[in-house]
Amino acid sequence: MLFLPEGEGRQGEGGLRTKGYFKFSYKLMGDGLWYMCDLDGNPVKPAPEDVQENIKGYLKSLKERSPDLDIEAITELPLVTVITVVLNGEKYLEETIQSVINQTYPNIEYIVIDGGSTDRTLDIIKKYNDYIDYWVSEKDRGLYDAMNKGTTVSLGKWF
Repeated sequence: MLFLPEGEGRQGEGGLRTKGYFKFSYKLMGDGLWYMCDLDGNPVKPAPEDVQENIKGYLKSLKERSPDLDIEAITELPLVTVITVVLNGEKYLEETIQSVINQTYPNIEYIVIDGGSTDRTLDIIKKYNDYIDYWVSEKDRGLYDAMNKGTTVSLGKWF
């Protein structure tokens, strides 16, 4: 599922996905190109040139940080999903979001599920709209319900 059906008291929904931008897992194929994969992990088509260059740059920096690492053995870059669930968390939310978006791994899908906050949480989420893949703010039935919502809309291979 790419988007959640509208729930009770929805205050908003957004992120890159609502603008038509989706992320994929990638596999290195025999032709030396990185391919976008479908949800089952099957290579579908070559990634755009900018993605190819980003992956090469990531692998180069990884080799510089870990000289003993066999870069040639890396043939997959799975999409990793990070889910933040929050309710009235303005005090720590911005720090949390910055921590996720500043990771060095280049293939992260970031989902934020807000339980209908009444503080500045929604303003903070909207501030990072172009860095969050999908977010929704609506009432839920607690932490586990919010996590389930996040996993329902995740596309990543790993959480």
